[in-house]
Amino acid sequence: MAAGGGADEPAKLAAQNSYKRTIDPELQQAFDDVTALAAQICQTPMALITLIDINSQWCQSNLGLDETSISQNTFLSSHRIESAEVLVVEDTLADQRFAAHPLVTAEPHIRFYAGVPLITSDGYALGTLAVMDQVPKELQPQQLAGLQALSRQLISQLELKQQLADLQQPQITCQANLAET
Repeated sequence: MAAGGGADEPAKLAAQNSYKRTIDPELQQAFDDVTALAAQICQTPMALITLIDINSQWCQSNLGLDETSISQNTFLSSHRIESAEVLVVEDTLADQRFAAHPLVTAEPHIRFYAGVPLITSDGYALGTLAVMDQVPKELQPQQLAGLQALSRQLISQLELKQQLADLQQPQITCQANLAET
């Protein structure tokens, strides 16, 4: 599957970059709304949406965190992007993948993490929707289902915005050509 990389890496990177151009103030509000809803549904003080491109991973929206631009090697969500599966870590200190992570051992002392990948209809991973807490916890099935539904809605918003941009491009090109004549 494209979410994990491999032979389809150039197509994956092109997809990631094409979605980046669709983010505008109107869509930013949708990101912020999804982040707030994720925290409410999962009853966590922290939630974020991370997106990726060729060289970086950044927080597109966050609640309860100061982080705004984080490299893939320093953030918990990078583990999530490599798979199309949901990752729930009920206690980060009890999980050897995360126990020594700076966001676990220092501020904000993350003890619980749940991340849902943002996967396009073409199967490309664009980022992660995640919720976090400073205490260990367990998500109820309906909370996990809510997180997954929010992930799908966010992807739908991104895909619709990209389709609109694709449809408008010929008109923009035509107008530019007319302006030159």
